[in-house]
Amino acid sequence: MRILLALVTAVTLVATTGRAADGTNDYRSLLSQAVLLEDGPAQIELIKQLVGASDELVARGLAAWRMNELYVHTAADGAKIPFLLDAQQDSEGKGRGVRLTDSQFIKDDHGEPVIFLASSLTPADTNSKLRKAIKTTLDLFAIGNPMPNMRRDAVIKLGQEQNPEYLPYFQSRLKIESDAQVIAALTEAVALTQIVDPDDKIRNAAINSLARMQSINALDFLKQLEKKVTIAPAKYSPQTARALRDAIVRIETHISWVHLFGTAFHGLSLASVLLIAALGLAITFGLMGVINMAHGEIMAVGAYTTYLVQGVFGSGLLFSLFGHPVSIKGFGLSGGRLDCYFLVALAASFFFSGSGRPGPGTWGYPVSL
Repeated sequence: MRILLALVTAVTLVATTGRAADGTNDYRSLLSQAVLLEDGPAQIELIKQLVGASDELVARGLAAWRMNELYVHTAADGAKIPFLLDAQQDSEGKGRGVRLTDSQFIKDDHGEPVIFLASSLTPADTNSKLRKAIKTTLDLFAIGNPMPNMRRDAVIKLGQEQNPEYLPYFQSRLKIESDAQVIAALTEAVALTQIVDPDDKIRNAAINSLARMQSINALDFLKQLEKKVTIAPAKYSPQTARALRDAIVRIETHISWVHLFGTAFHGLSLASVLLIAALGLAITFGLMGVINMAHGEIMAVGAYTTYLVQGVFGSGLLFSLFGHPVSIKGFGLSGGRLDCYFLVALAASFFFSGSGRPGPGTWGYPVSL
């Protein structure tokens, strides 16, 4: 069995290194091989290699296999074809079979799609170990998502599960990841997973890493571990207890400063808006002797300009112009680069607010009450 497992792993690794860059056919072939094998460990080994797949059909195939909805068709020439039932089925539960290798329908000798009855099909063999390996692979699919925000969110979610089986995938992804936010999330996920490691050195290093990162997400996990240390101090070294206390204090201090500056910023922002409104009323009434709300229009123009600039920096804008939908594609920025929109919006707001032509009832034409 060990020889077979090593042979299957070696063959698939060689095969997957010399094919198309997107790897779509490689992953589908791996999944088909895994379904047709009868050796459990070899199947699990192939399933683990599917983590990097970004193919919807592979994800559907794995999910169907786990739910006993993946089948094997034996062709006239004896070839075995793993397939899924097409989502479009009739009232009797009959549908066409979709091959895993190329997503095409299974056809008979006359070139017509073969119709299968779901209730008469026998699902591909599976067991608890296979289902567990499939679940792990499906969970890890998201860390290869082409969208950095999706990768980051998936890594944060998986890291909070503290599953040691995810650790090798986090570490391998760290070697090829280019987005700074995803790298930070991966580093945090690795440390979160390692704080439950039985090795004292690894655990303490992970705790110190979270303290250096001032990880707010890790605070609850560190407090839970501190409770375990308090209940069963004999299982943990004094260095672990000291590292936990230092990390918790450091993160809580960081949170206090964040709250302080956040509250001060929001207070100043609100105060500045109220101050501008009050100054506009006071100056207009003091100079003209009448109430003029024109500065409210100017503020509205500036706010709308800010909204438009944010949309251009982000995913884009969709609005209606003279009854016709207009779509503007954005730059698709995220993270810190998206936050820089505020600098451009600040200048654009001043420009468009001050360049409008005055008219009756607007700036320069007071309205008396």
